[in-house]
Amino acid sequence: VRVDSGSGGGPGDPPDKPPTGGNPDPGDFKDIDRQLREAAEASYTKRTRQLLDEVLARTDISLELQQKVREELLIALDSQKYSSDNLNKVIGKLDSAKTTDQFNQALAELAVPNRLITTGQVAENSEIIIGAEAGTTYSLGSVKVNPAPVPDADVLYLSKDGIVNIIEIKNTANALRQKLIEKPQQLKNLRDWVQEGSNRAARIAIEQEKRWTDIFYPLKKGGKKPILQELIKANVSLSIGSRNLDITKMKELRKIAKEKYNELVVESGQITPQQFFNQISTIQKAENFLGISL
Repeated sequence: VRVDSGSGGGPGDPPDKPPTGGNPDPGDFKDIDRQLREAAEASYTKRTRQLLDEVLARTDISLELQQKVREELLIALDSQKYSSDNLNKVIGKLDSAKTTDQFNQALAELAVPNRLITTGQVAENSEIIIGAEAGTTYSLGSVKVNPAPVPDADVLYLSKDGIVNIIEIKNTANALRQKLIEKPQQLKNLRDWVQEGSNRAARIAIEQEKRWTDIFYPLKKGGKKPILQELIKANVSLSIGSRNLDITKMKELRKIAKEKYNELVVESGQITPQQFFNQISTIQKAENFLGISL
């Protein structure tokens, strides 16, 4: 499978080019590849090992991505938090991805649950379910749960505080925008799932910080409610990379950003809308410019 360029970061943007070059040397992968194969051989199925070999054999992606995917696979294989079937789903996506966007999305679907493991958020007796399907009851330790009406939950797990969590994963904020345009029912499904049971929470995870400010734009041209407001209304929290924003923090961000925008752009005309969003183009810059801790 060859990775071709995928769609760009936003409406009207040129397509992303496949990443090229990088600092890692292919020879550096020998040790980690051995560790990966040993871990797969020890605890997982033959199909897992086959898919793993196919992903490790890919040379049509950048060296940086080759290194990143190996690091994430090693975390997953060593964690014992995924069944072979669950790992096969995400490794299969990494193997079959035909564009850079598809590969990065599949990698995000591994990196996000891995971060739950490395930060100690998963209950000791709970595995992580990848691609949990509506209509199927899953056992998370002593808790049994069905993700319906969410048709396909990217991640389902039990956290250490006894909360059952569903996470919808998108690599970029623009990918989230496209998903919500195509499937506007998804936020309602997440909200309904939380309300239909006890001790439940739903979250949208955006893996990449690039163009994170898309959350301040409406889903469609001419719309009034920004994506961030739609998430707040649905009581669905948000994470961007390693930063987790609960509903209270999301409301604070929405309020401060709106007030600052009105002050500098709408009322005084001191700066243009583009200049405003340039000032908050990264999370760190947004914290400094808006005076908020995210």
